[in-house]
Amino acid sequence: MKSNIVVDGGNAAPRELTFGNIPASVYHNRSDAGGNFDVMHWHSEAQLSIVTSGRVRFLTRDCEYVLEKGQGIFLNSNRIHMARKDTEDSNCAYLCIKFDPAELCGSLCDSYVVPLTAAAAPDAIVLHGNRWTGEVCALMTELAEVYGRADMGYELRMQIILLQIWLLIYENCRAEEDEAKYTSFSEKQRIETLCGFINNNYAEKISLSDIANSAHISNGECCRIFKRLLNMTPFQYLVHVRLAKSAEFLTDTDYSISQIAQHVGFCSSSYYTKCFRKEYGCVPLKYRQRSNRLVSPSVKS
Repeated sequence: MKSNIVVDGGNAAPRELTFGNIPASVYHNRSDAGGNFDVMHWHSEAQLSIVTSGRVRFLTRDCEYVLEKGQGIFLNSNRIHMARKDTEDSNCAYLCIKFDPAELCGSLCDSYVVPLTAAAAPDAIVLHGNRWTGEVCALMTELAEVYGRADMGYELRMQIILLQIWLLIYENCRAEEDEAKYTSFSEKQRIETLCGFINNNYAEKISLSDIANSAHISNGECCRIFKRLLNMTPFQYLVHVRLAKSAEFLTDTDYSISQIAQHVGFCSSSYYTKCFRKEYGCVPLKYRQRSNRLVSPSVKS
């Protein structure tokens, strides 16, 4: 069974995303069950999500989308994103489907995947408001049902459904060919090396030169790769990693705010708080209090 490695801004550990021989993952995220909310991250897979209850806010680098039950979103490969509850006291859930479009399309990748996943392509596409997006949402629901039943041949049925979804997105949202930019294998290797270095050394005082040297490239080339593939600077990615790790400390430990700031590499607790508020929409203490309400005392201890 083939496995696929996911690079996560807050956790560099590899995860296997598979069903049959198709690199993918199908699961539900629930805000009242400790789901993956309020964590800015990215992964090499494309992601399809449809809200199944409540209202969910999906954030990308530059935009925010508030979706209601039955509405969906396509999140492109290698794009920073995050899901949030619409309001602090509300609960919500969404179906999440991650898959590798290059694996799905195989030898047709250059023609049918690169134009949609290149740097010029959109970070996200809202699946709501017209006929073809409704078809995609219906297919997503069907795929989850097929996966849940796991009848004989379900892997083939899932592959067929994913291809139908991808064709609909391609037909309606393909970027102009003269704007599409191909991401080479060497660039993918370099960004994984660079992000891996940051993930493993985020708590240290690291410079741009340190990051670039980890992949044996110049500072300028390092910045170019981050901008091209992740649409951010190396320092912005470093801050994302530090904040994501700090969110884990806030939830899982009793460390003070100043201790957490120091543990994850921030020079001062005031600067850490400023960055955290900008990323998560609240101060660290408020985030800890909100997280504690979702975790029972027995689990917390």
